Amino acid sequence: MKWIQGTTEFTIWSISYPILLMISIALSAGIFEEGFRFIFKQFLVRPKESVFSQPILFGLGHGFMEVLVLFIPNISQIIIMGTLSIAIIERVIAIIAHMFFTIIVWNGFQRNKKAQYLILGILAHGLLDSVALIAPSLGLSIWMVEGIFVLFDVVGIAYIIHSKKYYLEGSL
Repeated sequence: MKWIQGTTEFTIWSISYPILLMISIALSAGIFEEGFRFIFKQFLVRPKESVFSQPILFGLGHGFMEVLVLFIPNISQIIIMGTLSIAIIERVIAIIAHMFFTIIVWNGFQRNKKAQYLILGILAHGLLDSVALIAPSLGLSIWMVEGIFVLFDVVGIAYIIHSKKYYLEGSL
C-alpha cells in the first residue's frame, strides 16, 4: 500500500475521489482484520466446529488488544483533551463490533459457507469503518456518529444471539 500511495496516479485519484478513498481504507481494514480472523480460525483454532464461547472470547480478545494498543498508550492525552467519556464509549462499542465480526466469520465455518461469510464480515466491517470516516465530513457530531455505532451494535447483538443455534453446546 505504501508503494501505491507514493504514485502520482494514486494521489490524483485520492484528491479526485475522497469518499471512494475513505471507503477503500475502510474495506482494507475489513479485508485485513476479517482475513486474519479467517486464517486464524482455519489454521490455528480447533475443533473446526466450535462452541459458542469460542468466537465470543476471540472477539473480546481482539477488542481488548485494541484497548491495550490504542487506548492505554494515549490515556493521558485523552484525559487532557477531556474526551475520556467518549473514548470509553467508543471502545465498548468497538469491542462489541469485534465480537460481531468474529461471529460472522466463525459462522462461515459452522455453516460450511466460509467464503460467503468472510465476504459478509469484510463488508460489515467496511460499512462500520466507512461511517467512522465519512460521517464527520457530512457534519455529524461525534455523539451522532457514536449513536449510529450503537445502532450497528444492536443489530450485531441480535445477530450474535441468533447465531448461537449454529454452535455446539458445551464449554471451551
